[in-house]
Amino acid sequence: MENITGSLIRSEIKKQGRTSKWVGEQIGLSESTMSQRLSGISNFTYPEIRKIKEILSLPGDWLGVSEEQELAILELFYNGNEDIDVIAEQVNASFEQVSGVIIYDLNSNLKTRNNEN
Repeated sequence: MENITGSLIRSEIKKQGRTSKWVGEQIGLSESTMSQRLSGISNFTYPEIRKIKEILSLPGDWLGVSEEQELAILELFYNGNEDIDVIAEQVNASFEQVSGVIIYDLNSNLKTRNNEN
């Protein structure tokens, strides 16, 4: 099942007349890895998303929150604040944006740990 991030990236690639293969090559991913990321089999890392935003000339807050907000969200969450509404208020983001960042990060961490075992 395709994830939201993958759908947004795929849409932007198509809109700009690029191919996923080309984008993958630009950020150092094989065609199969890029396909897995776009389809949700594996998650894009934050550095990969930053590179995609750069090569496609997308604004910093293209995924709904800025990199600074993402970092603030994760810092608040991992420092023990699990109330998403409170975090959202503190970083001026919506509940959905905050929960998306947290879920994305948790999934990325889980997959990394699973790959290490």
